[in-house]
Amino acid sequence: MPDTTYDVVVASQVLEHIIRRDVFAQEIARVLKPDGQAMIFVPNDCLGPIDEPEHVIKYTEATLCRFLARHFTVKGIEIIRDPNYPMTILFAHVLNRM
Repeated sequence: MPDTTYDVVVASQVLEHIIRRDVFAQEIARVLKPDGQAMIFVPNDCLGPIDEPEHVIKYTEATLCRFLARHFTVKGIEIIRDPNYPMTILFAHVLNRM
């Protein structure tokens, strides 16, 4: 995929499954246009590797912000509720720094 292709990237309920998260974030940044943004959703402080073996990490608002700040400008992180699930979800809105 060519560099700087997309205005927006959405990664919903994916990041907690990826071992090489830095590479994943770098790829998002690479394909985003310079003023592009990404919307990233992960479970909020639940469903870690012990609860769900296919999950490799559990995020809190603080740990997600720290991770994303290494690759993007973090515009905001919100805790949202999906009426179909008992757990809350972290929604991160980030901007490309490239």
